[in-house]
Amino acid sequence: MREDNAFNSLANSDSSSFRTPTSTEDEGENSELTPKSHYHRAVDDKRLPSWLSPGLESWLNGGRSPQKHIFRPVMPALQLIPRRWLDQRFPQQQHKMFLFIGICLLWCLMFAILYDTSMGPVMVDGLYQPVQQIDCTDSFWLPDNGCGIDGADCRPFAGTSMAFHCPSDCAKAKVQTPHHVGAQNIVNRQLVIGGPIYRGDSYICGSAIHAGIISDADGGCGIVTRVGQTNTYPSTHINEIESIAVRTYFPLSFKFQLDSGFECQERNLRWLLPFLSLGFTIVVFLFSSNPAVPFFTAFVVGFVHVSLVSDEPEAGPHLSPVHAHPGVYSSHSLSSNLVKLLPAALCATLIYKCSVRPTFRNLTAHIETTALWLGGFWIGSFSNHTFEWFPISRLAARDMELQRMAISTVFMALILIYQVYNLRLEGRLAKSAPLYTIFTLALIIYIIAPSLRLPIHYVVLPLVIMPGASIQTRASLFFQGLLVGLFVHGVTHQGFVPITHSPSLSVETPDSTNFPTPIPTILQPEIFLEDAASNITFVWANPVPPLFEGISMLVNDVERGRRYFGDENAPESDDRFEWRRGPQAVVDYVRFSYLKDGRALGYSEAGIWLVNGTWTGLGE
Repeated sequence: MREDNAFNSLANSDSSSFRTPTSTEDEGENSELTPKSHYHRAVDDKRLPSWLSPGLESWLNGGRSPQKHIFRPVMPALQLIPRRWLDQRFPQQQHKMFLFIGICLLWCLMFAILYDTSMGPVMVDGLYQPVQQIDCTDSFWLPDNGCGIDGADCRPFAGTSMAFHCPSDCAKAKVQTPHHVGAQNIVNRQLVIGGPIYRGDSYICGSAIHAGIISDADGGCGIVTRVGQTNTYPSTHINEIESIAVRTYFPLSFKFQLDSGFECQERNLRWLLPFLSLGFTIVVFLFSSNPAVPFFTAFVVGFVHVSLVSDEPEAGPHLSPVHAHPGVYSSHSLSSNLVKLLPAALCATLIYKCSVRPTFRNLTAHIETTALWLGGFWIGSFSNHTFEWFPISRLAARDMELQRMAISTVFMALILIYQVYNLRLEGRLAKSAPLYTIFTLALIIYIIAPSLRLPIHYVVLPLVIMPGASIQTRASLFFQGLLVGLFVHGVTHQGFVPITHSPSLSVETPDSTNFPTPIPTILQPEIFLEDAASNITFVWANPVPPLFEGISMLVNDVERGRRYFGDENAPESDDRFEWRRGPQAVVDYVRFSYLKDGRALGYSEAGIWLVNGTWTGLGE
């Protein structure tokens, strides 16, 4: 009897807590329960605009007896045990607040300890150096024209060594936007070029696995030395990685010191971080009464975890230097992810008010909410791992990112269909129909409009579907958590890129989207062959599109020339490119791209200048 009184007292204590409506509250809203299911109660019929037909109006309102879902917890007394225990031990709200702050600080401390893999300095070439913590996609070279004319921004090319530490599972790191290697466009494979001397734009960690310096399972440490220009890079298949071959020179190469004697003294404990984050959020969900606390806790913890730990390493077309060692470039940046947190938090507030709070209102099923909502949240947050079982290689999307988004889109479409069905049962479809009609019309306009581009965007889709998930059913709890998790993964992985933009104003490369970017039209080149040196001259067709500022030329994947249009002070020779080569006469691969804000918009396919002086490809 005492237990029942405690249960009723707790259920009526806070209107914003997880609690089941009492019978009095049920009767206050609707006194009759429909005979179809004890999970539903009748709701008031709302009239629609008079221009709708009676049949459509009745269907949108859920038929003759619309029903409101009520969540009936399984073994409600058992699910309240964690909350009762907390109320007995910490009856004051202030005590609970201090306890929550304490466990948050404990999580931060444990996360920092497990995440940190730093080590003391080691002896490299007679000097002590710090060990650089590099990611799986770090390299000494930026793609396209990122290193500037003749690679000047990525010096030094030779004569320096670096001690490094790589995380585990770097063999899975694949370049996801086509990367130029001679005449090849490498995509969706490890970027390891050559061996045992590797081209400078190769992934350092992948090359170390290929060379046998570290293991893929545990990661490891080593010393890498830059050795300058190498004229050919053969392909070898070692340690389950097949390197890429290219038979032309590159100004920067590196190799590993096989007998350095440098070994990691600390074991990487980052594999424990998912269990730490999962356990922390479970505790918060089980013991919290205010639904805002577990929601925002899960959102922030998931955002930090996905940003720093769980997102698989992958390379985009534009990287930024983040390490103290000069010339090491990474696609991962803590600061860049934290910048996304503020707008993501604003979106989270909107999600909470419009969808999560109505769903969590009056729920006392702490255990079921934890299992369903929080389980769905982590599944969505880890979508790059949880959706690996799906046969995504059969899809038409040409890179892994589009494939994962396609899977997420399919799941969200199924969720939308299920939620439309439940909204109709509750008689709420009529209120939601105008909003989703506007969304549908906007999608149709964006698809058919020739001047607009609508990329698949699984940051936006969860936000669109989320309002329909504010229904108190077990499936809706899981779906809502899944959508929030997909949103977190999308924000950390994609960021808040423009939802729509004009292809003519886009600075995306053609390799990073499914939409073509104009490339320069090159006329038939003029070739002069001599014994001592030969040269080839390129001229582009006029007029050029007015939106572009200039043109860039790559030779063997290094920018060798840059010209700007409309420069009155430029010399006369600036209306063409001239490339000279010496008597060594190796094959040259030449590409061209328009420039916008100093950035290459996307290079053409390679034209090939053969050893015998024959030109094939562009300009024919």
